[in-house]
Amino acid sequence: MESLELLARGCYTTTSTIVSEQFALNFYTELKDNGCCYKAVNGKESIDMVAFKKCLQTKKIDVRELNMLLLQKLEDTVDEQDVEKEDY
Repeated sequence: MESLELLARGCYTTTSTIVSEQFALNFYTELKDNGCCYKAVNGKESIDMVAFKKCLQTKKIDVRELNMLLLQKLEDTVDEQDVEKEDY
């Protein structure tokens, strides 16, 4: 999951963010729910890129829905920050 979080975060910061962590978790859950993860020999969960590609090609996983995972968390984060500012 660390790789997914880094993918969401990009290279602008050296630490994870609320948005990147939540996106990674949601993305991983989506992959796992659609059979795109497996236990590697070292015991860690890994992404089966062949299965992921097949899910994208057959529209079992929709790219637009993956984008919404990030967009929804961004909106939630902005809303939370607005509420905090209104409290002052």
